[in-house]
Amino acid sequence: MRVSKVGELVEKIMDLMTTIEWCARRRVLDDAHSSLSKEEWRNLCRELMEVELLAADCEFPRAFEVLTALNGRLSDDAPQNFFQVESDINHVVAMIRSDAHSATFVQVPHAFRSRLNNDGPFGSQVADAFPSACTDLREAFNCIAADCNTAAVFHFMRAVEWALRALATDLGFRQLRVQKKSGKRKYVPLSHLEWEKILDQLQLKVDKRVEQMRPGKRKQAFQQFYYPSLQEIRAMRDAWRNHVMHSRSEYTADDANAIAGHVERLMTRLATRVSEP
Repeated sequence: MRVSKVGELVEKIMDLMTTIEWCARRRVLDDAHSSLSKEEWRNLCRELMEVELLAADCEFPRAFEVLTALNGRLSDDAPQNFFQVESDINHVVAMIRSDAHSATFVQVPHAFRSRLNNDGPFGSQVADAFPSACTDLREAFNCIAADCNTAAVFHFMRAVEWALRALATDLGFRQLRVQKKSGKRKYVPLSHLEWEKILDQLQLKVDKRVEQMRPGKRKQAFQQFYYPSLQEIRAMRDAWRNHVMHSRSEYTADDANAIAGHVERLMTRLATRVSEP
């Protein structure tokens, strides 16, 4: 999500307003045509250059155009008098106000700011285990921040798919054998398979391994890790993934935040034992 430096621009506007007042006082107290000192002039030119960059960042076209022309003229001129400086800065402020009234800003609730544009919203362990999921997790929380909650659920399900592929690889699958309608069998990469086909074969693989293991702590740990993980991914598929992918459901902020909690718990647990190859 693109974040503009509107706060910094507001601070610069306040500084410019102070400069206008200062020029007005100097114009009254001194000769109206007296000029700024060289140091005052350098400081003003530097400040206006900073405002120009902020206007560009915030996409304020009128202000940027005025500042570009003004800075081009000021850089070549000797220090100007207080009256001219006051007039120029008043023009700049007027253009910033005009652009501000024409712009539309999206406010991010305070609770979401820490996860805005965050590539590791579930912590470093999850980010390290599933680096391919980081983009979708970042975009999911950016969508929640912008109140685009159905889009957030879409990205959460994409993140879970990266975890599902890593789980399949951990169990020895990089591709799966599927049977075509003609009866022929072929191998298909995980990235091109439906969740159901992946989950069904992973379930068979886990069941087979459990049958081959002797009773004890190792078997218990294996069961307690893989069975809940497969069941939770299957539940996510049935509850959210299929519906959001096929445009059957819309989601609220409460829905998206609740789903985020489920996804975080799943991926945090998987990251203790599974990671992308």
